[in-house]
Amino acid sequence: MWLPALALLLAGCGKDSGTVQCDFRLLVQLQEKSEGELTPAPGLIGFYFYGDTTLYHNGGYEQLTRGELAARDGGAALRANGEAVRDGEGVLVFPGLTEVPVTLLFCDTVRKIYALRLVNVLEPGIDALHTRLNIELWSNRLTFLKSQWIVTIPPVVEPEPDPEEPIVDPQEPADPENPEHPVEPAEPTE
Repeated sequence: MWLPALALLLAGCGKDSGTVQCDFRLLVQLQEKSEGELTPAPGLIGFYFYGDTTLYHNGGYEQLTRGELAARDGGAALRANGEAVRDGEGVLVFPGLTEVPVTLLFCDTVRKIYALRLVNVLEPGIDALHTRLNIELWSNRLTFLKSQWIVTIPPVVEPEPDPEEPIVDPQEPADPENPEHPVEPAEPTE
């Protein structure tokens, strides 16, 4: 079952009127728990960059969502050559790729996950590459390589307690000057 998909991946993309042209189709699925159901990632946006991107890097999630890579030397950011589109089934389509190397980028605007991948092969004969990337959110990995994608998942940050809200000990009176009015303990919840 995976052999034909691998052959497509290695073969590259098709040729149309003398120009190699390929749609790169990506289904990103998330898995919340080990052995849990895979669900399509909501809120995906994507961009592609033609040419050598080694002089650029991830300048942060916000910059990536604008379709930009930061220059390593602090110079001008590299703007994407084009945007991906979502089809009716939630697949992210990088349409009509014509040059290599091409760097693909997607961002999940709901969970702030992002990933980059370099594609170096566009060959005559195949019009579209269909790929899938399953991301196991339960694995506690923050940055990892999977299916040739460098995936980054932001750490889960617990909200800080509100410093304006005092922490009250239920054994202390609500009004220290009037000990007859203690704070009522909260009812236990199940």
